[in-house]
Amino acid sequence: MQCIIENELPHGDIQVCFTIGEETGSYGVRYMDKTMIRADAGYCMDCGGHPGAIFNASPKAVNLKLTVKGKSAHAGLEPEKGINAIMLAADALHALPAYGRIDAETTLSVDMIDGGLAPNIVPEACEIVINMRCPDEEKLEHLKNETVSLFRNTVEMGGGSLEVEVKDVAPGVNLSTEHATVKIAISAAERLNFPVTTGFTGGCSDANFLCGMGLPTVLLATGMDKIHTTEECLALEDLNNAARWVMGIVGEATAKC
Repeated sequence: MQCIIENELPHGDIQVCFTIGEETGSYGVRYMDKTMIRADAGYCMDCGGHPGAIFNASPKAVNLKLTVKGKSAHAGLEPEKGINAIMLAADALHALPAYGRIDAETTLSVDMIDGGLAPNIVPEACEIVINMRCPDEEKLEHLKNETVSLFRNTVEMGGGSLEVEVKDVAPGVNLSTEHATVKIAISAAERLNFPVTTGFTGGCSDANFLCGMGLPTVLLATGMDKIHTTEECLALEDLNNAARWVMGIVGEATAKC
């Protein structure tokens, strides 16, 4: 923005949005005032790969919170009177037919588990959070229902019970490569001689929520690498090229106004 102002570059109306809490639930964009959005196209700088890579599709994501209920008892004096919720949860997890990458567009990840009160108490409850993602909402719904059914059957066979809470994490994104928002990004990248690719990413971002609000938004690669590890990094060349790309998008959009 400073470069545009200092160089008096021609441009249309530009809205800049800095959101917070993306990794922990996209809280910044989730609770923003939708009436403030006046843009026709959105670009989210938040994806791996080198500038020129455009991600115009990403999955819908849901979290399954599964609370396995057993029965508490003294673990040393009368364990046979208890029903171990952690072991019931372990049996259900072991029964999962697959996890991780289910197919090219679907993932199921067991991400959190919490249970037990003390080392001498048969645990009465165990909570598990499973993250599921797929751009096909019907397929995602089927996977969710199958997983809940498997857990319920396994837990009830062991004498326990199951409570289920479903939380929508993010809506899906599916913009055609012929969509004006995508074509502007492609044209800007080609003028800079960046190798252009379009496609699907399994990650969810603020772009998912902006699309859900009615603003067509695509993810642009910034060069970040080894994401979600202690070695996460970003090359300065990619950072500079990402800035050049944004400038090019502003110019392309201005020319089309």
